[in-house]
Amino acid sequence: GTFNASDILNWNVPVIARSVPNAQFIDKQWMVADSSNGNLYLAYTRYANNFQFNEIQFQRLTPGGAWSTPITLSAPADTGLVQGARVGVGPNGEVYAIWAAISLTTDEDFFRFRVSSDQGLNWSTQVSLPGYIANWGTGAPGFSREFGITYPSLAVDRTQGSERGRVWVAWNESYNHINDPAPGSPPVLVEVENDKLASRAIAFAAGKM
Repeated sequence: GTFNASDILNWNVPVIARSVPNAQFIDKQWMVADSSNGNLYLAYTRYANNFQFNEIQFQRLTPGGAWSTPITLSAPADTGLVQGARVGVGPNGEVYAIWAAISLTTDEDFFRFRVSSDQGLNWSTQVSLPGYIANWGTGAPGFSREFGITYPSLAVDRTQGSERGRVWVAWNESYNHINDPAPGSPPVLVEVENDKLASRAIAFAAGKM
């Protein structure tokens, strides 16, 4: 079709939502907008102490306002063990937050979950979803990073259908190489690094482990 100058998106001057000293680091920012009221919700991981300290923090922006003071959503017991926060909004202005927490006492890791019924001002007590196997330190065949990472995806049904208000969580999960017995046939295929190029890739057929 015909291009019009009015089709160009116009952006306002950048506004700083959060700044930290050089000794700290903000990672994996995730933002969602509530179309019913114009609010913006932001969640991220704040690192400090040479990556030995981290926590999940949250801020909100209301129309015409300024970014709120950060609040910490993750529990003190999970300090240094959390990443990958996601936020979502429900049909009645609810705000949902979920993130990954590494367990130091079990083979499983966990997703922590909290809900705010007043647009991010106050939050419910943290709950944990059923544990999952991430096999931290591994990765799928051809994975070009030295360790596998499992973070949650979050979606909320805002339609007028029968599932309105339902919260959906999805994630990638791995074969439990610690507790599950290896299949006898076909044998487990072991990946050997460095195979980041197609010429060095290890052949892998669907259905094999």
